[in-house]
Amino acid sequence: MHILVSSRNNYQLFENFFLKNNSLPFEKIINVDTGSNKIQKDLGKNICYSNKITFVEAMSSELQLVINEVIDKYINKAESKWLLCLHSDSYLRKNDYHRLSNLLKNNYFDKFGMIGLNTIFWPHTLKYKDINFSNFFFGLMGKSILSNVNYSSYGPHTIKSKDMHNFWNNLVGVDTIVDIGYLINIELFKKFIIPSKKFPFVCAVDDLGMQFLKNDIFNVTLPDYYCIHDPWVKKKFKLPVSSPKELKKNFNKDFYNDDLSYEVEWKQKWKFDRQFKTGLKKPIANNNYIKKFYTYINNFNRPSESNIGDNARKYYSGTLIGKFIDHDNDKPPFVFKYYNKFKMKNN
Repeated sequence: MHILVSSRNNYQLFENFFLKNNSLPFEKIINVDTGSNKIQKDLGKNICYSNKITFVEAMSSELQLVINEVIDKYINKAESKWLLCLHSDSYLRKNDYHRLSNLLKNNYFDKFGMIGLNTIFWPHTLKYKDINFSNFFFGLMGKSILSNVNYSSYGPHTIKSKDMHNFWNNLVGVDTIVDIGYLINIELFKKFIIPSKKFPFVCAVDDLGMQFLKNDIFNVTLPDYYCIHDPWVKKKFKLPVSSPKELKKNFNKDFYNDDLSYEVEWKQKWKFDRQFKTGLKKPIANNNYIKKFYTYINNFNRPSESNIGDNARKYYSGTLIGKFIDHDNDKPPFVFKYYNKFKMKNN
C-alpha cells in the first residue's frame, strides 16, 4: 500500500510534523510537489532523498489528475492494491498503517471504491488526547451530500444521540468519505474514474465518490481506524490554516478555489446543486458564545437539507445514488455486517 502526500511550500510541516507523527514506511511514500517555489522545492527534494521518499513534480495541479499520474507512473499495481492519501497536517495512530495493510490484503474489500477513516478533527470531535480509544469513538465518518438530513457530515457534532453512535461502529456505506485520510482502490479507479480538472481542490474527492456510486460501487468508512487532522499546527510553521482561500490569495493559483466556485460545474455534471448544508459551518464543540453566535448567523445562507430537485430524483431512481438520496435518518445508510468477523480476528 503506497501513500500519497501533496506538498506545496510547506516542507517544514512535512518534515517536522507529518513524518514525525506518522509510523509509515518512508519508502512507500510518494510526495507530490504541486508548485512550490525553488527554495521550498529544493528543501523538499533533500528531505525526500534523505528519507528514501519518492519526490514527484506534478505535471498538473488538479487533485484528480495528480492521483491519476501517481497511479500510472509510480505504483507497481501487483504490489499495491490501495493508495492511501493523507494531508500533510494529518497522521494515523501508531500501527494503524500496518493494521490497514494486513486488513486490506483480504479480497473482501476489493469491491469498494474508496475507504474512509474515522476522522478526529477536534473542532467537530473531542481532541485526540481526550479520547479513550479502548472504546469506540464516533468521529467524522463520512459526508451526507445526497442523504436527506440537515447536516453535511456524519459526526458527533451533528448526530448527538449516543445510542445512534453505536450503529456507526460498523463498516458503513457513506455518500462519500471524509477526505483527510482515505484509501483509493487502484484497480477500480483506473477502470471507472474519469479524472477531471473541473474540481481541482474543493470537492475533488466528493466527485470521485459520486463517480464510484454512479458505477454501483460503494464507498465505505472503517470505524476502528483513525485519522487525526490538526490544521492548527500549520500556524507553528507560518502557514495559513485555511489553505484553499489563503493560498489562492497568497500564491495566486487558480486551483485553490473558494467554497462555492465549483457549484456550476457540479450541477452541470450531477444534475443537482452541491451546496454545503447547515452542519458544515463549524458548529465547534466547546466554542464560546461569540463563536457559536457567528456560526449561527453564517448558517442562515446555507440550505438545511440536500437541494436535489425532482428531475434529479427521477434520473437517479433505482440506482445506488438514488438509494442514498432516499436516505433520511441518522443511522448509516448501509452496514456491511460481515466486517464483524474481521474485527473479532484483530482484537
